[in-house]
Amino acid sequence: ELEQSRLELEAKKIELSKQKIDEGVLEYPSQEPNIRMPQIPPFSEQDDIAAYITRFESTATLCDWPSDSWATRLGLLLSGSALNVYSTLPSDVISSYSLLKKAILQAFKKTTHHYRSEFRHIKITPNQNYMQFLT
Repeated sequence: ELEQSRLELEAKKIELSKQKIDEGVLEYPSQEPNIRMPQIPPFSEQDDIAAYITRFESTATLCDWPSDSWATRLGLLLSGSALNVYSTLPSDVISSYSLLKKAILQAFKKTTHHYRSEFRHIKITPNQNYMQFLT
């Protein structure tokens, strides 16, 4: 009877975990109990990879994820051409977040040269005022 109640309790825990995953909200251990952290949506081809990585870093910092887990977490969120790039990288690159980030940005041509060129050619659009243009 004790064994059966233990199995029922374990089944309820598993069911609750599945329910939280289905809701798109996961609980992560943190300093304060019962704080829910957002789940980052996977990268899609419509996303700008540089903006996606910035959002990933902001979320990881705010959630106090250990920095040694960032490369693994980012790898799990990649899809499409970003996943193709990831799958061709050597293991020493995919295990280091800084090297992984650099390799992905280079593959998407998001280098300092790219941003310098983009900055030189930027122009104000008719629907912008100067304050909007500056931001």
